Amino acid sequence: MKKFLAVFVSALLVFALAACGSTPASSDTSVANPSTSASARGEDMPNYKIGYLVKTMGNSVWQTYAEAAQQAAADLGVTVEVRDVATEGDYLEQYNVALTMVNQDFDAIVAASITNSNLIAAIAEANEKDIPWIVVGEYQDETILEQKNAYVAANCVMNY
Repeated sequence: MKKFLAVFVSALLVFALAACGSTPASSDTSVANPSTSASARGEDMPNYKIGYLVKTMGNSVWQTYAEAAQQAAADLGVTVEVRDVATEGDYLEQYNVALTMVNQDFDAIVAASITNSNLIAAIAEANEKDIPWIVVGEYQDETILEQKNAYVAANCVMNY
């Protein structure tokens, strides 16, 4: 349980910092952005590997969030691997990418699903392997989550 919590908090921090740091119109300075990596600060933090599945890097919004996530990960001393699909219409391919990620060695997965249900089977698979799943972008269909006996560790809904 401690590892789950540590990984979850690390993943959530990466994407909270990425979201807060990537909106140019934001004047909120209440979130502290570390200026040096965890190792440079002398902290002994495990190098968690976090998978980040965006809709498509062909969209500048997801490019911005991916770049910010990479920077936040570097600041926190964790690894983020970004994956995507060719278009925002490739919901089946996005599911296949997500399922591949579940079967790799990620400590947590953060995903912006194309629809509110196309990744739920992958979420259920991640749950079976105790991999925290954080949703970015939109809430998942609660009825289908219940049917698949699946849950998300956190919902990070963004306002564009």
